[in-house]
Amino acid sequence: MEPRLAFFGDARTMARSPLRRFVVRRVGGVLPIPSHAGPRAFATHLEGAAEVLRAGMVFCLFPEYGPPSPVEASRPIAAGLGYVALRSGAPIVPVVIGGNHELFWGRTVVVRVLAPLDPHVLAGLAPHSPAPTPGSREERAAAHAIAEGFRAATAAAVDAAWRSAEPKPGTRKRFTGLTHRFR
Repeated sequence: MEPRLAFFGDARTMARSPLRRFVVRRVGGVLPIPSHAGPRAFATHLEGAAEVLRAGMVFCLFPEYGPPSPVEASRPIAAGLGYVALRSGAPIVPVVIGGNHELFWGRTVVVRVLAPLDPHVLAGLAPHSPAPTPGSREERAAAHAIAEGFRAATAAAVDAAWRSAEPKPGTRKRFTGLTHRFR
C-alpha cells in the first residue's frame, strides 16, 4: 500500500508514542524536520513538500507553534505554511479539529474540512500572479501574510469545532489516560 498522506513534522514528535507511530504508518508517512537542522535545511524541506504534492499525495502540515493556547482559540501559525503554498502553488485546505485536547472513552472529536484558501489572496497578491522570488523580502512578507490570513480565516471554525465537541456538564469521562497516549 502506498502512502496517501505525508505529514511534515518533527520526527521525534511524530514518533513519540507507539500509537502515533501506528497511526502515521497506516495513513501515510512523515517528511521529518530535524529540530537541529537550521536555516540551510529550509529549502530542502520545502522541496520535499513540493515533491509530495507533485506526486499527487496530500501534504499535511500542522502549522501551529508556540505554547498551548486556550482550547477554543488557534495557536499562532508559522510562516512555513505560506512558503510551502507559495513555492508549490497549491491551495491550502484547512482542517479544523475540536475535542482532541482531552481524550476519553466516548469522546466526540469534531473534524471539519473547510473550503480551500488561495494563498495569493491570503498574501494580498493578485490571483494567479507569479509568486515572489524565493528567498526575497517579498516572499517573506507574503509567507507571513498567508500565516496571519489563515489564522483569521479559520478562527471562527476553530471556536465552533471546540464548542460542538465539548461534553455536557456532568459527562462521565472514562479512560482519560487516552489523552497522554497520543502526546
